[in-house]
Amino acid sequence: MTEDIFSIFRKALRDLYKNPIIAIPSLILFIFFIVFSWVSVKINYALQTTLMLSLWFGFFILLSLLVISFFLSGLIGMSVETVRKKVKLNHLWKYSRNFWFRNFLIILIILIVYNIIWFLSHNVTLLIGQAFNLPLNFAQILYFLFYFSGLAGIIIFLD
Repeated sequence: MTEDIFSIFRKALRDLYKNPIIAIPSLILFIFFIVFSWVSVKINYALQTTLMLSLWFGFFILLSLLVISFFLSGLIGMSVETVRKKVKLNHLWKYSRNFWFRNFLIILIILIVYNIIWFLSHNVTLLIGQAFNLPLNFAQILYFLFYFSGLAGIIIFLD
């Protein structure tokens, strides 16, 4: 059964209209990142050394990924519950507590694989460009081909 994109959006909007509580995890995440980014800017101005800025950046990334995985787990669980029955706010906490670590590991693995592909395509293209003395435009095209084929290859491999 194939559906067009508009019917999928209509169904999603209908589910959101029937269960507006499903938007709460996204709103919480949105507010968290506004406040956390504001606090981060203040902390960045207060820190003086490169080491402290790097440590803060690592903490910021780690905490951001943890919060994203927590609320994304709850949002996925609440979406499952919209199909079954009426959604309640305790579904958010139930699914978040049960699946946050798995989602965190999945997000972390995706980021690591993405960075490995970026690193390899960048450095291989740099070496090829220098070895054959390629013009910049051709080297950029080669980089994007390597990068795209690496990302597409991983997606195909994981499928």
